[in-house]
Amino acid sequence: MDIKQKILDTIKNEHITPIPAWKFFMGTYGLWMLSGVLLILGSFGVASIVFLFTKNDWDIYTELSESKFTHIVSTLPYLWLAIFVIMLILLYVDIRHTKRGYSYTSLHLFFAALGASILLGFGLHVIGVGQKIDTIITKTDPHYAHMFNPRLRALSQPEKGILMGKVTNIETISSTTTRMYVENPLLEGTWVVIVQPTTILPPSGIQIQDRIRVLGEEIKDVDTAEHQFFAHIILPFDTLGIEPGWKRRNMQPPPLQRPIR
Repeated sequence: MDIKQKILDTIKNEHITPIPAWKFFMGTYGLWMLSGVLLILGSFGVASIVFLFTKNDWDIYTELSESKFTHIVSTLPYLWLAIFVIMLILLYVDIRHTKRGYSYTSLHLFFAALGASILLGFGLHVIGVGQKIDTIITKTDPHYAHMFNPRLRALSQPEKGILMGKVTNIETISSTTTRMYVENPLLEGTWVVIVQPTTILPPSGIQIQDRIRVLGEEIKDVDTAEHQFFAHIILPFDTLGIEPGWKRRNMQPPPLQRPIR
């Protein structure tokens, strides 16, 4: 029996059928398409990490942690780091299984995937993707947003003189006292922030729906069920910068020069 007949008999006996062309196409290009998706997802993680790092309360980190190192460790976005590592591993494995992936060394392939993810991630951060992702997560599920952004937890310690949240109402009590109602999803109920002439405010003032950071002290009043907080200084949530020369531990802020708008 010649080889031609033998092949025909094998096809007939084993019921071998032709493989559609689209399967070859998917095998050739599908893995590369998947690699592109994984690269983008990993880059989203990089963009989010870079955004959170740049907005990590560097102006008041001494109020949150004992040192810059402990501040970094306590506020690292570990969930985003885990997502990035998982996407990086999947990207590496996927490229390794592409048509020419075997021809690259593991080390070169790994660093190529890492470098591409980081470069694209920085590019996405520059155009604001990291901030957009953080905003979407915060609005979608504010009670669990701290899992992606540990900074929210670090700024929610009124017993240590740190409070953050969204301003829902501003009420003028007298010519010298203003009450701001602030919502913090990590703390119980609405917090009443007491603002007096000695309180330092942002240059642009404070508006309803603004997200703010407040340094001061918790007021424990048994005669009221309200959670109250006396503000020494109020800062925007996403804008770093504090007036030089002011020392929180002195508890003597300079006189107010900018009234609330």
